[in-house]
Order: sequence, then C-alpha cells, then structure tokens
Amino acid sequence: MIALTWSKGFCQFHHCSSSASSKNSLTIHGLWPNGASPSRRKLLSPIPTLVNCPGDNLTTVVYSGQCDLEALWPDLLTMSPVSYLKFWADEYCKHGKCCVPPYTQRSYLQQAINLVKSNHLDKLILFSNLLSKKTWKVGSILHRIKMVSPHVVSPYLKCERKPSQGSIYLKDVYFCLDRSGQQFKNCTDIYSNQYNVTCSVGDVYIK
Repeated sequence: MIALTWSKGFCQFHHCSSSASSKNSLTIHGLWPNGASPSRRKLLSPIPTLVNCPGDNLTTVVYSGQCDLEALWPDLLTMSPVSYLKFWADEYCKHGKCCVPPYTQRSYLQQAINLVKSNHLDKLILFSNLLSKKTWKVGSILHRIKMVSPHVVSPYLKCERKPSQGSIYLKDVYFCLDRSGQQFKNCTDIYSNQYNVTCSVGDVYIK
C-alpha cells in the first residue's frame, strides 16, 4: 500500500509550515507492507500494516532522486530539507525493512517515488477538479479519482473530524497494491466493511 497525505487536511490538525498549509497536493505518507491475513483483516482497523521489523537502521540517504523526494515526500511540519534525511530514514526503519523481499533504503524510497510519478498520484485531487468546491461526498471523491486514473481502482480514504467545528476533513488517500508492489488492487477487497469508515456519508472538506 502507498499512502498519500492531503496537505490541506493534514494541516488542519497539525502545526504545519506556512508553505505546507498552502499546498494543494497529495504528498507521500509512506509505502507500507500489509501483514494481515484475510481472516485477520476484518479485525484490524483500519490499516493493518507491518512496522518496526528487525534490520539495520539506516540514518541517512543521499542519491540522485533526492530532488524528487523533496518535492513528493516532504516533512509537512517543517518543509525544511535539513530535517528530511532523518524523516525519510525513520519511515524506512518503521516500514521499509518489513517488505518481502526486503528493500534497501534507497530502493524503498525510489519505489514510492516511481509509483507516484508514473501514476500522477500527487495530482489526482487537482486533475479530478475536486478543488472547485470546498466539500464533497465520499462517493463523488472516489468517482472523480477513478475517472482520471481508472487503473488505480478504489482507494481507501481517511478523514478526521475537527471537534471545534464538527467538520470532517480528508487527510489521507491509501492506494492498495498487490504483493509485487507494482499493480494496484481494489481496497474494498481488503477492508470490507471498514472501507472509508473514518469519512462521513455527509460532506467531506477538501479545503
């Protein structure tokens, strides 16, 4: 599974940098291996991912794709390249080592970048014309995403309610992958009745 964060929604609940708060894009949250068997998936809510597996804890990574990382996988809390190396290393240590077959830190980060760039995942909200309104129904969000990227099939949406307003904001969009990590699959096949449970049947705020 590759998880992307909608910056507008994320920054409703966190103290983001000013540049992150103004972004209208999906940024990478993480590339997460799924460790739940089919019989366990209905018991684990909402995303049964593997974390903190044994292995070497790499702490830095610098390679030719770093510009892509800075653009597509920023730390929304700081938006400072100074903090990015530890930010990416922590994500690899938490999830990347759990992949089977295991990834190196570089190949793990590159796989996430490739998935986003080749499928234009970071632009789905923009391409879907969802920014034309502040609020949408969940079904309309999914329909528009699938219209512009049919091969992505049905993603999983994660929302959060802001108690002070009672409003529900889109925070993350999860795209499910097969075991190869290359092909998209329907998230409803995995999460069944837990599909989109964090999002209301009413209005979901995009901006």
